Amino acid sequence: MRVEKKIKKSNKLKNILIAIASSFVGMINGLLGAGGGSLVVPLYESGMKLEAKKAHATAIATMLPICIVSGIIYLVGGKFDYISGSVVTAGVILGGVLGSMLLKVVKNDLLSLVFYFLMIYAGIKMLF
Repeated sequence: MRVEKKIKKSNKLKNILIAIASSFVGMINGLLGAGGGSLVVPLYESGMKLEAKKAHATAIATMLPICIVSGIIYLVGGKFDYISGSVVTAGVILGGVLGSMLLKVVKNDLLSLVFYFLMIYAGIKMLF
């Protein structure tokens, strides 16, 4: 019984920490207009122990609602460039379809390696 209580307490604390981290991800996504997905993937992999493919796919589905909400807020606030946004949206949709097809065939290890390489590259690029 004591062990079960410790496990339940541990899971409750873990869930609270994940909820706090998730709120931070949503705030970053809303503030910066994107980027939350790159933060939530490690949360799914380490915090929730999902394999890489499932973590990436779940991150996309998780970020969709907040992107829609943020997008509406940006549209209503006049912070959206319709011409640039339309061109980029078409490319992103095409790339998203191709990426989801690739996700089916790429191995988890390679997916993680590419993801972390891109995150490191983006971080270095932003510094310089």
